Formats: sequence, C-alpha cells, structure tokens
Amino acid sequence: MSRHQIERKDEDTRAPGMSKQQIERKGGDTQAPGMSKQQIIRMIVDFAMTVILLLQMGYLRIGETVHEWLGITMFVLFIVHHLLNRRWIAEIFHGKYSPFRVFQTALVVLLFLTMIGSAVSGIMVSKHVFTFMDIGHISFARNLHMLCGYWNFVLMSLHLGLHWIMITGMISRQFAQGSRVLGSNANAGTEINTGPEANPAENGNMGSVRNAENGNTRSDTSTENWKTGQDTTAENGNTESNTKSGNSSRTAVFAARIIAALIAAYGIFVMITRQIPEYLFGTVKFASFNISEPLPLFLLDYLAMMGLFVFAGHYVAKGLRKKN
Repeated sequence: MSRHQIERKDEDTRAPGMSKQQIERKGGDTQAPGMSKQQIIRMIVDFAMTVILLLQMGYLRIGETVHEWLGITMFVLFIVHHLLNRRWIAEIFHGKYSPFRVFQTALVVLLFLTMIGSAVSGIMVSKHVFTFMDIGHISFARNLHMLCGYWNFVLMSLHLGLHWIMITGMISRQFAQGSRVLGSNANAGTEINTGPEANPAENGNMGSVRNAENGNTRSDTSTENWKTGQDTTAENGNTESNTKSGNSSRTAVFAARIIAALIAAYGIFVMITRQIPEYLFGTVKFASFNISEPLPLFLLDYLAMMGLFVFAGHYVAKGLRKKN
C-alpha cells in the first residue's frame, strides 16, 4: 500500500461531507449559546424583585415587620438592578429616540420616582425598623406610600412585559443548551464505536484501497452511490423533522396566547372586584384587607393582575417596535 493510498484511507474514514476541521470542532458546535454570568445574575435579581413585590402587596398578611424588611431588600435589589444596567443609563442622553425608546425611558423614569417615593414614605411610617427616625407627617407619608406601592406594581409589571420576548428567549436558549448537552451525552456511545461492523464507510474504503492496487475503480462508484443515498435520506428526514417542529411550534404559540388572554381577562376582573383603580388614583385613603382570605388565593389574584399588565406591556412594545 502506497503513502498516497494510506492518506486517502484516512480521509475517507471521515463522515461524508465533513472536513478535518469540522470533525475537530464537532463537539463544540453542538452546544447552543446559553446565558452569560451577568445575564443569569440579572434574571435572579429581577425574579427576586417580582416575588417580593407580590408579597409586599399582602402587607398585613405577611406582618408589618416582614413587610418593612422585604421593602428594604427590594430597594437594595432595585439599586443592584440599576448597577447591572448602568451602560443603558449612561446612554440615556445619546442617540435617537424611537417610539419604543420613548415609552421605555418614560416607564423607567416613572418607576424610579415611585420606588424612591415608596422608600422615603416607608421610612417615615415605619413602626419597627426605623422607629429611631421620628420625621413626622405620618398622614401624608401613609397616603404617599400606598399610592407609590400600587403604581410600583403596575409599572414593574409593564416593564416586565416590555422585555418579555427577551426574557423568554434567554430562558429558551438555556433549556435548549441543556437538552443538547444531554443528547450529546446519550449519543456518545454510538459516536465512539468505530469497529468494522459499525462503520460501513470504512469497509467500503478498505475495499477501495484493494481495488486501487488492482486498477479497479468500481468501489469508488459504489461509495459515491452510498454517499448520495445517505445525503438524500438525511435531506428527506430533515425536511420531515422541520415540518413537524414547525407545526408543534405554531400550536405551542397559539396555546400560549390563549392562556395569556385568559389570565389578562381574569386580571381585569380582579382589578374591578378589589377596587384597584381607586388605590391607583388616591380616592381611597386606607387599604382594606380580608384577613380570612388564604394568602395563596390572594397572591394568585395579584399574579393574574401582574399577568394583565405584562400582557399589555408586551403588546404595546410589539406595536411600537413595528413603528420603528
């Protein structure tokens, strides 16, 4: 066997259509890009703020002391959130303002003001953590605290809806990366099996070397036919797989939209029955709570209201992006 024939054997034992560089990069290319470390930290901070926001709306159900400490925690997370997004803040006075950017910036400014209002008024009405600070003006601070608290809920929910596509996209990529890693581990046994029975290409190529010594090229023709058949089968399989994947994706999107619409509809019902507009516009000076109501049911109602404003923020952002 000549040196040229040996090199040709090494080349032909690769998978059809794959170069040496592609084989070396095969392991790395099978993994989808996931979230970066900073993105994961942002997600954790935002998720923690969302959970605390829901609990804070309960007030008497979780106790005044817990309410105050959760309020402090939320304000600290609010500062961390802005530190993580300091680059966006630094660019606020630069560049052109599209309709989407105007809405986004206005939402951020209003949310900043209501958070500051909640923090200052919370310190003023504190009965446990900040009792050493006797600032006074309790009546004004109580009204301001309730007004800012409910607007925080609305504005933070809208802000969440504004970035809903980005959030779901990041989570989907993370899950896709995990499934690809699991799939590659499951298929590792078949990839390392390179015996004669498991590798028909190698058997064909060994025959090609022998026939080349005898001046016979029939094996080359057989190999080409085998490769063509493999390519055709793979192409048909990929087309069928893509069709099924597309149908499943459309069904999932349709189902998600129906569920979101139902949650938003129930959120409207909750807003009316719990008189939330009266709290938002300051026509009610004291919040009323049904102490006998179980906390999980209370949180589910407020979660539905949050879903309503996430739904609204998402579709407002979608419409504004089209205008861009």
